[in-house]
Amino acid sequence: MRLYRSFKLALGFIISVNIAIWLNLDFPISAGVITMLNMLDTKKASAKVAWKRLYASAFGLILALVIFRTFGFHHWVLILLVVIFIPIAFKLNAREGMAVHVVLSSHLMTYHVISWAHIFNEYTLVVIGALVALVVNSHMPNKVPMLQELIQSLEEQMRLYILNQAYLIRNMCFIDHEVHSLEHIKDTLRKGFDVAVEHMNNNYLKKDDFYLAYFEMRRVQINRLAYMEEHIHNIILNLNEARMISVLTEELALLFDMNNGGQELLKAVKRLKKDLSQMDLPKDEFEMMQKAFLIQYVMDLEAIIQVKVNFSEKYL
Repeated sequence: MRLYRSFKLALGFIISVNIAIWLNLDFPISAGVITMLNMLDTKKASAKVAWKRLYASAFGLILALVIFRTFGFHHWVLILLVVIFIPIAFKLNAREGMAVHVVLSSHLMTYHVISWAHIFNEYTLVVIGALVALVVNSHMPNKVPMLQELIQSLEEQMRLYILNQAYLIRNMCFIDHEVHSLEHIKDTLRKGFDVAVEHMNNNYLKKDDFYLAYFEMRRVQINRLAYMEEHIHNIILNLNEARMISVLTEELALLFDMNNGGQELLKAVKRLKKDLSQMDLPKDEFEMMQKAFLIQYVMDLEAIIQVKVNFSEKYL
C-alpha cells in the first residue's frame, strides 16, 4: 500500500512538471510539488483540498498583485503579505492554501514587476497540480475484500460471544470467555469503521454508505451486549426459564449472519415473551426482581434483533 502510494506521488510529480514545461510555464517544479500536496489518502479528501487550494490561490494572487504593486518587491512586503493572508485563509476555511500561497507569492516577488501573464502562470501551476492529483489519485485499492474479511471476523467473534452467553445461562459457566471478550470484538469493529470510512470517501459521485451503516448497526448491538453482560449475573433462573432463554440466545448465535434478515428470530422472541407472560406471578419481592431482570434480558435480545431487522429492510 505504501509502495503504491509512493509510486502515485512520483508519477503525479513527473506528469505535472512535464505538463508545466510543455506549456512553457515558469517554476514548473512547483506544479509537481502542488500535485503531491493534493494527493491524500482518499479521493474525496484529495478533491476537497484541491478545491480549497484553487480558490485560496485565486484570492491570494489578487491580494499579492495589490500588495506588491502598492509597497514594492521587498522581503518585508512578502512577510506582510503572508501575515495578511493567514487570517483570511482561516476565514475562508482554506488553511491548506497557505503554504502554496507563500510559494506563489515568492515567485511573484522575483519578477520585480507583475503582469496578468505572471498571475496566469502562477494560477496555471495550481490548476495543473489540482487536476493531475485528481486524475492520478482516481485509482484506489479496492477495500471491499478487506471489508468482507472484517465482517466475517466480526460476525464470528460476536457469534461465539453470544454462544458463550447461552452456555452461561444454561450451565452458569463461561466457555473460552477471554478469547471472545467484548474488548477484542470492539477492536475489530474499530478497524471495520476505519476501512468503511476510507471506502466511502473513495467514491466521488455515489454515496456508498452500506459498510459504514453495517458497522454502525453492529456497534449498537455490541453496546447492548455490554449492558447485558453487566446484568446477566443478577439473574437467577429455574431450569425451565434457563432452557427457554438459552435456546433463544443460542439460536441467535447460530443464525448470526449479515444476510439473515432477523424476522424469524424476532418472531421467536415474541413467542418467548408470550410464554413468560403466562407464567405464575412473583410471590415476593425477590421473585419480582428476578422476573424483571429476566424480562429485561429478553427485551435486550429483541432490541439486538430489531436493529438487524431495520438494517436488512433498508440495505438488503
